[in-house]
Amino acid sequence: MRALEQTTALGELRGATRVEDPVDAALRALGETLGGCPSVRLEWSLRASRRVVERDRCIVWVDAARGEDFAGVASALTRMGADARVRAAQRDAAATSVSQGIGVSRRADGVDYRLYLHHRDPEGAADRYDAFTWAGERVEALRYWFHYLPETPDGEAPAALVHPAMAEATRALASRERMRQIGGFWLRERGGQLDQLYLTCPWHPQLRELAPDLQALAAQLEIDTGWLEALAEHRVRHIGFPARRRGSEASGPQLTVYFSSRRGPTWPETLDALRDQVRAGAERTNARAERRYFARLPARASASPAQDELAAFYDPPDLAPWRAVLGPTLHYHFGLFESQGEAPADDAYEEAQRHAVRTLFPHIPAGARVYDMGCGWGAPAQLLIRERGCQVLGLTLSPGQRRHCAELGVPTRRGDMEDTLPPGRFDCALLLESLSHVRDKARLFEVLRLFTPRLVMRAHCQDGAPPSRRFAETMHMIPSSQLRRLLEERGWKIVHWQDRRAQSMPTIGVWRRRLRSIPKSSDRHLEEFRRWAARVARVPQAWAEQNPLIEVVCTRA
Repeated sequence: MRALEQTTALGELRGATRVEDPVDAALRALGETLGGCPSVRLEWSLRASRRVVERDRCIVWVDAARGEDFAGVASALTRMGADARVRAAQRDAAATSVSQGIGVSRRADGVDYRLYLHHRDPEGAADRYDAFTWAGERVEALRYWFHYLPETPDGEAPAALVHPAMAEATRALASRERMRQIGGFWLRERGGQLDQLYLTCPWHPQLRELAPDLQALAAQLEIDTGWLEALAEHRVRHIGFPARRRGSEASGPQLTVYFSSRRGPTWPETLDALRDQVRAGAERTNARAERRYFARLPARASASPAQDELAAFYDPPDLAPWRAVLGPTLHYHFGLFESQGEAPADDAYEEAQRHAVRTLFPHIPAGARVYDMGCGWGAPAQLLIRERGCQVLGLTLSPGQRRHCAELGVPTRRGDMEDTLPPGRFDCALLLESLSHVRDKARLFEVLRLFTPRLVMRAHCQDGAPPSRRFAETMHMIPSSQLRRLLEERGWKIVHWQDRRAQSMPTIGVWRRRLRSIPKSSDRHLEEFRRWAARVARVPQAWAEQNPLIEVVCTRA
């Protein structure tokens, strides 16, 4: 609380509530039920508006892998006298919860409470938060959804969703380089209406780093900026803005800043102690992130070129022709066949597509966290989730592919794999026939070593002819010998290497047969695909010899 005493409003608030502070009392009670939990996170927030700057809510989060680990949360709710609906929701969610949290906020007549339930859908691996807020007999339900920047699956950017007075500041914050690389945002619904948006800063930047954008906003909204100076060295986790659709001009725009970290060695029995622990813990978290990741990022040889052309090329105006060619599940990769004769029947083709993914299962640990780079329309990710129990995050540059993945329940972000960063540590990075779109492959391999110990790829190479840039010059081919050299030079140990081209060749026969039945269209990608399939079909053996399909698995050397 020492830093906050520099601001009059907060200093007065602290002095007025020093005796038997209800939030402090609630924290002590929570310590009796949650203090023994092995993994606890702490969070507090500050809210600023035209009228007042105030301490808002503190939250105690419990992380667990087993439902019974949330027994402490259940006990805390019982001691608080939580409504039966709240206790039932906590109990029902325990089996699928990744974490659960209890929030406490001061009111004029005491405190109100909030229960947070972080679920992970076992079928789709998508994250969602449910929350219940209550004071006395009043209970209100809230829901939260997370999206990676730059937008929702429907193409709505954060600046278009917040209160109009806050749009410019939101746009400026969301466009910062590191935010674009790994940041995201939560949307909160209250009463079926979007009412809040939270930008998320996983690397915990100091408030001073964001201050220019926030100070401009505070000046515009006539908000006292003393708290920005007092908390300049504190590290931020979330920044909350009221939503455009909130429809409440009476309260006016507000700004909420959240700070969080792992709990320290002792239980914080006061809000001041909690704040001190959060500040110290966030410093450690940021230092680790800077040391392990950002300080070791390789420099770019040149600025990343605009990827609008690639995104537009892979964003079809009509998905129906692609379903007719690729099949109903839209596996956009070569199948692996046992027989290498003429074009097989449709049933054999569909099985070969699934088999092409399943043959990678031995190289991807069951239950692994997988970053699927170039995930297409999400069919391989679905198999990994449903049959391998993996937690998958897809990456695609195509807005249409991202929308389709969202409809399937496959968590996906939109971005260029050369410009974005993996948002955290993954057990495995998967590149299923997507490496050919990467210009600076050496840098990508170096970046991935920072975020994952395992790399699983099936890559198109070009050995017997000058490198091609087919498909509207979106392809950047290299020989298989160069692929091996780049991997080893960037610190990867190759543990599996196999050319799968012979097994994959019947795929072209199926695509060629299906393309003949589809009339010509204005879809540039589809028409380029048609011309490419016709060329390969004329000289299949020579093409296969010159264009190996390399399946390679690497571990960090």
